[in-house]
Amino acid sequence: AALEKQPEVVSQLESDEAEAACVWHPKEVAGLSGIKVIDASCGADHTVTLTEWGAAFAFGDNSMNQLGAGLNGRQDLADMVHLSEEYAGGSLQRLDSLELSQLHPSNVIQSVLFPIPVKVEQIAAGYGHTLARVKRCQMQNNSTSGTSGSTSSSSLSSPSSDAEGNSTKTEISSRVGNGFEEVDCVFSWGWNSADQLGHGGRFEGSPRGDLPAFVQRFQGRGSGQPNGVGSGIAKVAAGRVHSVILTEDSEVYTWGSNKNGRLGTDEVPAMTAEPTKLHLPEELNVTRVIDVACGYDHTLLLVE
Repeated sequence: AALEKQPEVVSQLESDEAEAACVWHPKEVAGLSGIKVIDASCGADHTVTLTEWGAAFAFGDNSMNQLGAGLNGRQDLADMVHLSEEYAGGSLQRLDSLELSQLHPSNVIQSVLFPIPVKVEQIAAGYGHTLARVKRCQMQNNSTSGTSGSTSSSSLSSPSSDAEGNSTKTEISSRVGNGFEEVDCVFSWGWNSADQLGHGGRFEGSPRGDLPAFVQRFQGRGSGQPNGVGSGIAKVAAGRVHSVILTEDSEVYTWGSNKNGRLGTDEVPAMTAEPTKLHLPEELNVTRVIDVACGYDHTLLLVE
């Protein structure tokens, strides 16, 4: 049987050690040769790619931690520690044997280091931050004074507060098995100058946004499932300093900087980490939002 030709990934951000050089003709990204890439998204100076088995790989500038690989941004080129055996499904665990010392740091392709095993469904790169929509996330809220109540061996906890200001711990677990529902959720990392990461504070969760952290303030929004965490998310989009979620039931949520009206509402402060539901004017007669896209400082909705 003939082998299916794998789609090639090209980059305009290649450089040598002496200077950042322009690439005038498309070239294949060598580190992803032979890997089936199903999605790619570009920020100002970084690129994120997504493989068919749900692994995210980022390359380019990491001055704002937009690669999601840790503070130093220097990880093994082929290390895919964020994938479980189930999600990997026998796919390549190591891309090649190149040593990091042989590569220029600005051109290194490296895996995004999620804190729990996840299968990424979609990625969106903003100017200096990145969003990832993933499945198999289940959230539980528990008091920090008690036990977590989670039986999962892999989980991520981030600080938050309830309506009365009491400290709570938001725990997100990645689980597979009978009795557990697949619930969409969103992770974010990178530049957080205007709360565009949605972490509930610019230094909560993952400090400085160096590693992916859960967008915990989207808890319970969307009408896909009761008490879900971003239930039924259809798409995420990222602008320069704002972020957008479109749910499967046609709801739109925006957060980050609201300068120049990019969040689509005048009911929020100049910047907010709280995903806010967008209410379209009745005179527009919109029955459904089909798609969302973010520009540098504006947002576009495709509607019916």
